[in-house]
Amino acid sequence: MLINFHCHKIAGKKKNIEIQNFYKNFDSINKDNYFSAALHPNYINKLTWREEMTKIENIASRNTLVAIGECGLDKVCKTDFVLQQEVFAAHIILANKLKKLLVLHCVKAYDEIIKMLSLHKNLVHVIFHGFNKNPLLA
Repeated sequence: MLINFHCHKIAGKKKNIEIQNFYKNFDSINKDNYFSAALHPNYINKLTWREEMTKIENIASRNTLVAIGECGLDKVCKTDFVLQQEVFAAHIILANKLKKLLVLHCVKAYDEIIKMLSLHKNLVHVIFHGFNKNPLLA
């Protein structure tokens, strides 16, 4: 059996466990499938992010939600960095409240992510999506 922890489309192989990641279209989540949900830094809309977070909070009561993510910080994308930090803080708080792990997107912002996790007293496990740094940083 394989576990696909971060798929964007369910393949439907009966032997495998698939955890679908949602960063939009939260109303379309199948209640029977395992999933993670969050606002990815590349897709944060400063006018609608609070409404989107409310949708995530509403679906978070499902026992098929396994993680909050992929969320985080990205210094290369076009989204305002201060806005990214505000949204990331909301994700940390929600993950801690739900006791769900965090799946993190991080581009050139490791120091800031670690600082924010500490500042918001993160208590849940963290998985960096696409981590390619050295063992010392890990």
